Amino acid sequence: MKRLVLGLMLLTISLTILTSCKFNEEVVIIQKNEISFWYGLEGVLGDYVEILIEDFNRSQDDVIVVGHRQGNYTETFNSLEIAIATNMPPSVALLEQRDIISLIKRDALSVLSDSIVDTEDIPDQFLQMFTQDDYMYSLPMYATVWITYMRNDFIDELEDGKDIYSFQELMKVLSERRKISDDESLVFEIINDDTTLINAVMSNGGEFISSDYKEVLIDKPEWIEVWEEFRKWIHEDELIRYYDKNLGWDNYYEVINDVKSGRAIGCISSVSDMDIFSDEEVTPMLHLGWEEGISAPVTYAIGLVIPRNVDEEDKEAASRWIEYLMSPEVSAKWVKLSGYLPGNLNAYETQLFKEYAESNERINVSRNQLSYTSPPYYDPTGGKINEAIIEAAEKLINDNIPAEIVLNEAKAKAQKELDKIERE
Repeated sequence: MKRLVLGLMLLTISLTILTSCKFNEEVVIIQKNEISFWYGLEGVLGDYVEILIEDFNRSQDDVIVVGHRQGNYTETFNSLEIAIATNMPPSVALLEQRDIISLIKRDALSVLSDSIVDTEDIPDQFLQMFTQDDYMYSLPMYATVWITYMRNDFIDELEDGKDIYSFQELMKVLSERRKISDDESLVFEIINDDTTLINAVMSNGGEFISSDYKEVLIDKPEWIEVWEEFRKWIHEDELIRYYDKNLGWDNYYEVINDVKSGRAIGCISSVSDMDIFSDEEVTPMLHLGWEEGISAPVTYAIGLVIPRNVDEEDKEAASRWIEYLMSPEVSAKWVKLSGYLPGNLNAYETQLFKEYAESNERINVSRNQLSYTSPPYYDPTGGKINEAIIEAAEKLINDNIPAEIVLNEAKAKAQKELDKIERE
């Protein structure tokens, strides 16, 4: 059967060539440039990326994008490092901002053309992060930020429709309710403990590192005050429930399930979780601030890069793929699918987004939060400062160790790594 099929194919090709020659027609074979795209998104988000890839491949005749899913952002970065070292990199990769900055410092990325997108449409904090010596090395496909989710039945019981804007206000309400009813569901929950602690510190005026990049500042009063208060709320007052971070994704699912089932009154989580909760269950709102400080969570960009050792033809094709992803229309489509913040602010002006926002007003919460954020910080140590912060948060939350102790230890460890950079 295989021989019969092959014979028919060869006969067809031969007749086509003979016919073309007979009428002096030129046989033109269109050859598309195939490029690879690595991204660390699984599940539904990974499926959404595949939709964008299929749409792009159908939209033009010159480039074919072949997607390669990785387990997560970290796996993508680790695989990319090996691929660059062995001179076999993908044409385009999607990475977290800290990994992008690390590759920029190592001169491992290609410079992106200003013609890909109007840079005035890109949020300044991301553009600055991905630019060095006036050269742009990445563009943010999207960004994430953390917001507050509160159960509607809890909000409905607030006196006189009072709004809650700060952690202190929320803890006061929970404490007063507990005196009346010893209800275990009168508890707030957090996901990614270190992220929530950091975001509260930003609202309190804290900083990661000095402007000259010579001193780590995580042992300052703005940090200690916030972290110690959280330790008390968790371990002494038991107003905040936590799950051991070693549980990994199970930590996340436990918190989400607690809020959905009413075992908790709310939580702090990513803007992309908005569609997990129904309108009847939960109301999304701006990230809680600290005392009188405004909401100021850190925004984290997920950027597109082209490795330096990609050949010129593939770089050109890769640029076209990035240009497609960064267009207002596609950026708006990604926002609608994923719930993340757009890398191109003009996405908000598209008809697609406006129609979506009319039928889903909650999406405007994420847009409003973008106006109340802290820029991501640059870690000259390649992530060592961040590692020290994460370790300190785990000790405070899991082991109930006072904030001053864990932050002083983290400062010493991080400062040692920063001093190494100074000596090099």
